[in-house]
Amino acid sequence: MMRKYPIVVSFAHFKFPHRNLPPCWTSEGLRIPISNYQSRPTSLSDILLVRDRSCRVTDHYEGTEDVHLIPLVEERWFRSNEMLKCTSRPLPSVTSADDPRNSLLLRSDLHSTFDAKR
Repeated sequence: MMRKYPIVVSFAHFKFPHRNLPPCWTSEGLRIPISNYQSRPTSLSDILLVRDRSCRVTDHYEGTEDVHLIPLVEERWFRSNEMLKCTSRPLPSVTSADDPRNSLLLRSDLHSTFDAKR
């Protein structure tokens, strides 16, 4: 049986398919409402609050937290898979994976579940 996606033993073994993305990965992204925020956000948390405004899964406004899709502990993987191609210009004094395009707002209970890999 041919599998659509390869199964890897760990995150470190996964190679990001830059030149062979599944079609659903390249379709139009999430529409984010235009914010009334007047000053330029300076931290990742500020950027996510302005951009996402609510939990991206439940649309709850309270109890949200910043979530890294590729965990900061996977910085080595992030660099070796050239993920900077997928990010915006990193904020000063942060690791490459600490980028708004690698982050989103989630309700805190969902963040805990996400981090527990359930």
